[in-house]
Amino acid sequence: MHDISRAGSTATTTLTITGNLHEDEYREAVRAAGVFRSWHSSVIATATALAATGTALFALGASPYTFAALLSAAVAYAALGLRVPPARAARSFRREQAQGTHRCTVDDTGVTTARGGVELLRVPWSSFARHHETDRLFVLVGRAGRQRLVLALPKRLLSAPGEAELLGALLEAHTGRHLR
Repeated sequence: MHDISRAGSTATTTLTITGNLHEDEYREAVRAAGVFRSWHSSVIATATALAATGTALFALGASPYTFAALLSAAVAYAALGLRVPPARAARSFRREQAQGTHRCTVDDTGVTTARGGVELLRVPWSSFARHHETDRLFVLVGRAGRQRLVLALPKRLLSAPGEAELLGALLEAHTGRHLR
């Protein structure tokens, strides 16, 4: 639902989106925002360093058991380290779903989220660094102090004709777009 109000010569646009994300949309938003990208890089770098250390020590005459131990540690670290982000995202998704239906209001001042009539978060546009658009979502990325913000707005919850285009234009006007 959207309201376009005119006060004198200024026009304000307000979009209200009510509903919850599906789990696959949540994962898509996390991927689009790059939440765990640095985590993946650090896990791969550490596993590579462990394997390279084992190889170098073996080349310098260390025991084959040392090489095997470091190589096994590298594989185990990579396997476990790459499983942590999906597990964290799934836990976070379940926690959010258990709290009820969200209502998100996007207007010319920023974004406000609420649940059960209680305002949870009011974020001005200046806190958002960029947004991503996928086939199914708009994903806003920014910071509020030290807290990283990732806000996913499903296009399926925009019911009126032209609302997705209106929301896209509003996001484009207030945040930078990150093209992939």
